[in-house]
Amino acid sequence: MNAIKPAVAVVLHPIERRMRHIVGALLVMLFIVYMYFTAAMMLHAVLASRASDQAAEAAGRIAALEVKYFAMADTLTAERAGSLGLAPVSEKHFVNRVNSLR
Repeated sequence: MNAIKPAVAVVLHPIERRMRHIVGALLVMLFIVYMYFTAAMMLHAVLASRASDQAAEAAGRIAALEVKYFAMADTLTAERAGSLGLAPVSEKHFVNRVNSLR
């Protein structure tokens, strides 16, 4: 009968044991950093897509407001402005921006 030989005990030098712990900790830390940057990249992609959608929606609302403004501007005449109490400016005054900032 074949007898099972006992496993050879591995005795590590104290420096080897310390290096094994350092390498293991380094690998765990690298994995955590990898997961962090992967999650940050995915979050950035989702937020960029959401921002693009919101910008397109805002552009659509602005276009609708412009159409409404131009439609209302066409209905405003001098007679209608007079009935609202508006009058043409008789003397115009302009402010020089450079002087007003001092």
